[in-house]
Amino acid sequence: MGYFDENTFLYYEEDILGAKLKKAGYKEVLLNKEKYIHYGNQTLGSLKKIYKKQNELCKSKKYFQRVYNGVSDKKIKIFDILLVIKKIELLIEQPIRNLIKF
Repeated sequence: MGYFDENTFLYYEEDILGAKLKKAGYKEVLLNKEKYIHYGNQTLGSLKKIYKKQNELCKSKKYFQRVYNGVSDKKIKIFDILLVIKKIELLIEQPIRNLIKF
């Protein structure tokens, strides 16, 4: 399968490995009774950190979709528009969370 794809950082590594395994002929299996606890994202942090995380996540997501799923540039542009909307939402949401101490 090769190594990790160095064009992504922190996000979408599992998706890329899954795509590589699928391409290599491995089959997917669903384990309904397995559970895991993910301790990431326990605190939101500052708005600047949230934006940075969001940007890195979206960069990796767009790369994965373009390279491994063959998503067109036109659809990636639509995703970019939705990302701007998400950033506006974050600008509104974070101050409200701070006010009501979610």
